[in-house]
Amino acid sequence: SPIFGSQHVVFPIVFTDGVQWMLKVPAIGVERHWQDADARGLSSEANTMRLIKRATTIPVPDVLWFEGSLENLLRCPFILMAHVEGISLYEYWFDKKVSEAERTQRNLKVLEQVAEAMLQLDKFSFDQGGSLEFNHEGQFLGIGPMRRLDVDSTNFGLESLHRATESRLDFMVTANYGPYRTPKDFYKNIFTRTWNEYLPDETIFASYNALELLVECIPEPDDGRKAFVLAHPDLSIQNVIISPEDGTVLAIIDWHGTGAVPRSMGNESYPLWLTRDWTASNYQWDHPNCPHTGWSEFEDDPPKTLENLRAEYQRIL
Repeated sequence: SPIFGSQHVVFPIVFTDGVQWMLKVPAIGVERHWQDADARGLSSEANTMRLIKRATTIPVPDVLWFEGSLENLLRCPFILMAHVEGISLYEYWFDKKVSEAERTQRNLKVLEQVAEAMLQLDKFSFDQGGSLEFNHEGQFLGIGPMRRLDVDSTNFGLESLHRATESRLDFMVTANYGPYRTPKDFYKNIFTRTWNEYLPDETIFASYNALELLVECIPEPDDGRKAFVLAHPDLSIQNVIISPEDGTVLAIIDWHGTGAVPRSMGNESYPLWLTRDWTASNYQWDHPNCPHTGWSEFEDDPPKTLENLRAEYQRIL
């Protein structure tokens, strides 16, 4: 059966000889929503995955074929990939069938593999920020605009969706980001897009000015490396596929929106499941229906554990 994500639908394809493929289709991949810029974004995603596969040992699924236009037999854009058999890291990370001590050691071994994979992305560093662009033969050409979901515009529309008859797709807004000449340009552009969704008043302008000031204080590495580096756009726990037998990382998936970003948020950043306690709206540990009572469907590590894991990940890097 199809697997539904926030921005894609994935269709498993199973052949009689046991071979399995995965067909990934963008949710907005229909005529009235799909644009040329979205096609370039899909091409960048597929070709970047192929580049990573060729130049590193990072476990990414094999890209068998892709189409960025609607002019094909399926009449939709897609990426066709080899299936990777395994389980989500989430299932492995919070496995209650093993002791806490064993689980800690297993998870540290996973972090070592993730860190090793992410460090290899340092091979792809650039003077500009944005998506990697390729020609029809899959050869790298340079840096272009990054095509991503405009989260603030999308959320702004979804707030009134229950009062409207439009499809959810009518509120999914994609936008070009970049290319950027400096890391500060990258951050300021994000703030500008966010603030454009609000009515101007003194409070908003004061907050915006404060954020602009903070951007000037964001430290960037000063070690001679180029300012931008390829990074996974959503290194979440559900995007790491694990062998349930020995904890080998079999695949890192969902490279949609990947590109070159400032090093301060690049390939050496923490995996997102290690920073869940930094975002109160997402963190479940101290929620009234907290996981250790058995009521929550999503579990988080306690703050002290996350603090220790971050220190360990930093040490590994």
